[in-house]
Amino acid sequence: MRVFFIDFETFPIKPGLQAPRVVCGQIADGSRRCILAREAALDALEEALRDPGALIVAHSTSYEFLVSVATRPRLLRLWLDAYEAGRVTCTEVRERLIMIAEGRETPATRYDLIACLDRRKIAHDFADGDKDGDGVRVLYHTLDHLDPADYPAEARRYALADLAGRELYEAQEAKAHFLEDQYRRARGDAWLKATSAHGMRLDPRAVETFARVTEEEHALIRRALTHGDSEALRSFGRSQGLDEEQIAAMSTRAPEIGIVRAVGSKDTKRAAARMEQVCAERGIEVARTEKGAVSLDADACAASGDLQLRAYARFTSIGTLRGRVDRLKQAAALGMPIQPRFKVLLKTGRTSASGSVKKGYTGPLLAFGDATQTFPRQYGLRDCFVARPGKVILSCDWRAAELHTLAQKCADLGLDSNLGRVLRSGRDVHLWFACTMNNWDYDWASKAIKGSEGPDVAKKVKKARQGAKACNFGFPGGLGIAKFIAWAAATYDVILSVDEAKRLKALWLRAFPEMRAYFDWVDRHVASGKPLRHERSGRYRGDLTYTSCANSPFQGGCADMLIDAGWRIFSWIHRNAIPARIWNEAHDEILVEIDEASAHEVTIEIVKIMDQVGADWCPIAPCSAEPALQRHWRKAAEPSYRDGRLIPYEDRDLDESTRKKIKGALDAGDDPVQVSWRFAIEEDRALQIQKGATT
Repeated sequence: MRVFFIDFETFPIKPGLQAPRVVCGQIADGSRRCILAREAALDALEEALRDPGALIVAHSTSYEFLVSVATRPRLLRLWLDAYEAGRVTCTEVRERLIMIAEGRETPATRYDLIACLDRRKIAHDFADGDKDGDGVRVLYHTLDHLDPADYPAEARRYALADLAGRELYEAQEAKAHFLEDQYRRARGDAWLKATSAHGMRLDPRAVETFARVTEEEHALIRRALTHGDSEALRSFGRSQGLDEEQIAAMSTRAPEIGIVRAVGSKDTKRAAARMEQVCAERGIEVARTEKGAVSLDADACAASGDLQLRAYARFTSIGTLRGRVDRLKQAAALGMPIQPRFKVLLKTGRTSASGSVKKGYTGPLLAFGDATQTFPRQYGLRDCFVARPGKVILSCDWRAAELHTLAQKCADLGLDSNLGRVLRSGRDVHLWFACTMNNWDYDWASKAIKGSEGPDVAKKVKKARQGAKACNFGFPGGLGIAKFIAWAAATYDVILSVDEAKRLKALWLRAFPEMRAYFDWVDRHVASGKPLRHERSGRYRGDLTYTSCANSPFQGGCADMLIDAGWRIFSWIHRNAIPARIWNEAHDEILVEIDEASAHEVTIEIVKIMDQVGADWCPIAPCSAEPALQRHWRKAAEPSYRDGRLIPYEDRDLDESTRKKIKGALDAGDDPVQVSWRFAIEEDRALQIQKGATT
């Protein structure tokens, strides 16, 4: 194909504006290499997009896509057509695919153009500091009135240097066997970049409340750890969602005084001694670091089953949370959206979201970013994000998506999958395994968990389902018993002894006998030293460990599936001028901001797309999507209907018992914002209930 390489220089990026106006464009098209003024550059791009024999290439193509469409909107449909025809790729995405396939990626691996050129030993004309925040690249808006022929020498040098990306593309072709997934991932990069450009609005009142709650929690933990305050420790446990039974089980040893000193520093020796004592009493192995020291990370502290050690881990992480809150407060005060910096591909196959600048960046603020895929276990943080006026947020995910991709991998290996059978039956696989663990009848348990046998039995069944969920998501990844115990405690509040964990694993392997053969395959593949190829995407992963090889087929398979779903939704929205925008992506969940007036109809179509993708990627046990609408981003949101139409979860009908609890909380002086978080309703509605309103 004809390779058309394009790079744009633009007006500055700034918070709220991630797709600024084009100033000029550089093209490498055959032997032609030049800088063109805005309209001429867009004309050249438009001609290439219309040419079915042209392959559009750039480094960070998603940016060129966004800024060109922002400057010339009619290009949008042409870009969509070219992306879907496999005529758009990205040298940055290609480099990620190659480095991951070869097992060469590390946390320090860089993918900016200069780093990629240097790695491939390709000559270029970039100078030191060119890509810094205050380098020449941010000054092109001052040249907007000039013909490119009249640009200063430095501006011409830098612009033309970007065309070395054309040589990078050619060098990468030597690794073409690792690039099967380049077009899908380039599409993924495009819709993720557009998602970031749209951004997520904040509720300033909720942010201020969350900031106060965070400081109160910090002070509470200080009392529990500095003074050994038992009541403060119990209050911390309740704030973590633990019930009184769990708190009592995690408080068998009296709290230690001085694990955190009065000045706020941690006494790691005292904490390590407590860890060893608690683990000895419970008969579990002490987790250790690579250097042999007692591990005090979050998983180890959770696995200890000790509430004070759990509070110690939270004390460590809350410092990071306080910095996060400061960013949210700044953005909310300025009325700016949160615009995360997405990476379209990690080694796992997943995406990631983070703050919007690279480590070490010292230039002007580009955006208020955040890790919008990962949230600590604390109510209120998600609730700081709210739909724009007149809109609602649709959250749509597949039920137990990674179990569907696991069943599909087993089928692809030629294994008879009992997991696939359970999933196809439509039963809740976690509840099904909980019944297997406890010799319960599934029909009985499915009613009991909803309260048919009373609240105590419902609680017992829910607890068993949580334990089953830990097994279903933990054991497939090849975790050993010690690591499984830590992971189950940290992720699901399931505290297990070694014997209990061993018993559960044996039960799980009997319930899903295909997994023994699956793990045999993992052993053979790791021993082969070959990279893992994902059959359905053609994406490779090298440098495999046992657990990464076990995890990749289902975790990475789910990630591949979601990248496809996001593009199909994105394309459908923009081809049909639907009043909606993708709002966030959180691993197996896509969130879309929609005009409230059309939310029901748009949701139906998006669910159809998600269901079709689930069937395409997991034919052995198709994934089905579950939608929920909400005004704020609510972790508790579930599908809610009125007169056959989906409504925001906050607007759902409330029973009299819940209404009394809301009124009681407000009458007792609880903060209305916190009440809205606790009961997942809007603050105004909570206040109306307090006044005695019946709606």
